[in-house]
Amino acid sequence: MVREIHAKDFDSLSKKDRYYLEKALDDVRSKRSEALCNKANSTASNYSDYRMDEDNGRQPKIRYAISALVVQTKGQPFIRGNNSYTKTHPKQKRYALLTGTSCERSFLHAEIHAISRADKPIAIYIARSDRQGNPKLAKPCPACRKAIEDSGIRRIVHT
Repeated sequence: MVREIHAKDFDSLSKKDRYYLEKALDDVRSKRSEALCNKANSTASNYSDYRMDEDNGRQPKIRYAISALVVQTKGQPFIRGNNSYTKTHPKQKRYALLTGTSCERSFLHAEIHAISRADKPIAIYIARSDRQGNPKLAKPCPACRKAIEDSGIRRIVHT
């Protein structure tokens, strides 16, 4: 059974949970600021977020900056993963097919990115922020939830 914690109030979390969730939030905020810097340096006139558009050849922009941090067994470093709108992974497609979600545009999710790089995961911390850096809901999608369960993770903490 997977235990899921929605961190609506950071003060209610344990010290360890707060530490790892803050690390994930810092990571997602840095990814968001990188994306804004890239947009400022871009020559495109429209800076709104959009998905892959093959018809006019535009490159995909970040719709949501999401970061996942997988904590492994004691003594091993934690693993970070970020979502991508340009990359994918065979696990992403497999879990999309298993859960019946669309796999045509199954871009790499942060949770699967982190899980695929971890050896012995025990917990996952997922964070998402808005453009101002405030935490937003980052509940795992059905495909990622199935991947988390199959990896043996028993604790999910998300913003």
